[in-house]
Amino acid sequence: MVQKALLKFPKLICSDIEFTLPKPNYTIETLNHLICCHANVSFSLLIGEDNLVNFNKWKEYKNILKLVDLYVYPRKHRNKIPKHLLENSKIYLLDAPKLDFASSDIRKKLKKGEVIKSSIPTSTMAYLEKNNIYK
Repeated sequence: MVQKALLKFPKLICSDIEFTLPKPNYTIETLNHLICCHANVSFSLLIGEDNLVNFNKWKEYKNILKLVDLYVYPRKHRNKIPKHLLENSKIYLLDAPKLDFASSDIRKKLKKGEVIKSSIPTSTMAYLEKNNIYK
């Protein structure tokens, strides 16, 4: 589904590499693996603002920031983010519309048969309908 949603964004790549790595798997391990396999590629990490609130509790979070820039999609958690993270030069808070729904909300609505076409890309919705996902 992510691949479908990214069709309009050729610079973004969806990877399923985490499914092939040993469990439990942590972001730092995924990044190390990707960098090892693709030494000439520059990687970035995109997370939601809600994840940035606890980012300093992630395994080796300081090393993550040494490896990649962190881009943060806005949610409604700005006032909960630790100050030292807000001031970090490797963390970029994106200026984007705050969406009033979460992926869990979308899944619940799909299971109830509610129409949510305005919430997700058309290509993703077509994929969900074609494959009877969440029904």
